[in-house]
Amino acid sequence: MTRFAALDIGTNSIKAVVMERDAVGSWSVVSDRVVVARLGLGVKETGRLDPAAMNRAAEAVAGLLREVRRAGAADVAAAGTMALRTAANAGEFLDRVRRSLDLDVAVLSGEDEARLSFAAAAAGGLARGDCLVADIGGGSTELVLGGPGGPDVRHSLPLGALHCTERFLTGDPPPEAAFQRAADAVDAELAALSLVPSPAVPLVGIGGTVTTLAAIRLGLHAHDGAAIHGLALEAAGITELLELLRLLPLARRRRLPGLPPERADIILGGTLILTRILAWSGHHALRACGWGLRHGLLLDRFGRSFEPSQLAVFRKNHTD
Repeated sequence: MTRFAALDIGTNSIKAVVMERDAVGSWSVVSDRVVVARLGLGVKETGRLDPAAMNRAAEAVAGLLREVRRAGAADVAAAGTMALRTAANAGEFLDRVRRSLDLDVAVLSGEDEARLSFAAAAAGGLARGDCLVADIGGGSTELVLGGPGGPDVRHSLPLGALHCTERFLTGDPPPEAAFQRAADAVDAELAALSLVPSPAVPLVGIGGTVTTLAAIRLGLHAHDGAAIHGLALEAAGITELLELLRLLPLARRRRLPGLPPERADIILGGTLILTRILAWSGHHALRACGWGLRHGLLLDRFGRSFEPSQLAVFRKNHTD
C-alpha cells in the first residue's frame, strides 16, 4: 500500500491528512490532524502577515510535516488559501517554508479552493447527485454547485469565520448590533452572486465551523470524524445554537462539550455565516462533511484519475 499526505495551510488553522491507497485503488484515512495557528490574524486590516503569526504557522507546518513523514507518506502536497492569497508579504512565508522545510506550497485561487472542497464532498460520498457545497474557512467561504460530472458554478466569498469575527464581532460577548452588521455584510455578498440556489438540491457543509457544530450537537469530548460525517444539522437548531452562543462570554463558550477551546472565539462568525447561507438558499437542513480541502487536495494530486470502480469502493468503505 502507498501513503500520501496533504497540508492545508489556512487562515485560521493548518490541517494535515495522510491517506493510503491499496492495490485496487481504494483510499482510506490513516491520520488527520489540525493545529490552530492563526496565520491570517490581522491580515484583513493590515494586508500583511504578522511576524508572530508566521512563526506560529511555520512551527505548525514543520511539526505536521514531521508527523506525516513518520507515518510513511511517500509524497506531500501543500496548499495555502485566503491569507497566503491576499497578504502582501506572503512570499516571505512561502520562501521560509521552502528553504527550511524543502516544501513547496501552492497558493490556491478561490476557484481552485472551491473545486477541491467539492471534490472532498464527492469523494466522501455526500455529493452523489446534484448538490450545493458550502465550505466556511477562516478567511473565505466557498460555495460550489455541481453534480456527478464535477462543479458547475464556483464562488469564493471574502468572509470567513476568523475575518468575520475580527471585523464585526468584537466584545465579550459581542453586542446584538454587531451581529446585525455582520449578517448584513454576509447577505450583501450572497445577494451579489450569480448562483441561484434551490432547496431541492441538497446542501453539504464543509470546514471547521460545520464539523464543530456537529460535535456540539453530539456532545463529543474528542473529535470523531466518523460520527460527524453525514450528520444532518437542521437550520432551526443552528439558529438556536447561535442565539445561545452569542450570549455566552468567551470563558463559558470554551467549556462547552464539542467546542474546542481554540475555536470558541471564531465559532460566532462561522455560525453566523452558515445561518445566512441557509436563509439565502432556503434549505431547512444540511449534511456535515467530515472531509475537507486537504482530502480533496490529496486526491486531486495523487489520485490521478478517478475511475467509477475506485470511487464506488472508496465511498462504500468511508461511509459504512
